[in-house]
Amino acid sequence: RHRELFDTYTGLGFDPLAAAESSIAHTLTFMLHPQRLTRIIEQHARDGAFLPLGEYLGRTASDIADFPAGNLMQEELKRLVEKQWITHLMKLAGDEEVHQQVRAFAQSGLMDAKEKYAKHAGSDRIGQAGQVHARYLAHLIDQFFDEPAGYKWPEEKQMPPGSPIGCGGIF
Repeated sequence: RHRELFDTYTGLGFDPLAAAESSIAHTLTFMLHPQRLTRIIEQHARDGAFLPLGEYLGRTASDIADFPAGNLMQEELKRLVEKQWITHLMKLAGDEEVHQQVRAFAQSGLMDAKEKYAKHAGSDRIGQAGQVHARYLAHLIDQFFDEPAGYKWPEEKQMPPGSPIGCGGIF
């Protein structure tokens, strides 16, 4: 193993879920960057034709909820996206340097998610893995709201450094 490979949970072999996790975290870091979200608020305040932050976050949450899960691997990938979404919302909600309205929307999103996952935790239609996932996320949100300043974030796998594969040195 060396730094140009994805970190894994599985040891020496390639771990597609860890690679997906790092990609999801990387994408959400850009989508939910605090300065980007603050600009969305400011742009909407200047011109109501621009998308408001609540709608931006709501559409993203809805797209995550509607992620197609036709097989077991897709179901696991959906759970990874949901975990990263919740973690990123918690980071926004708990960061005192973030614009207060961004924090408010992040906290509201967490409260909505908590209700959803608390309902799903007892649902037979989502199977055992889905129930465990829902309980886990509801518990993470509870822990965060109980002590936001002392909350310990779940560790996420990082993208390997360097240009994306197949870019032929254009970066």
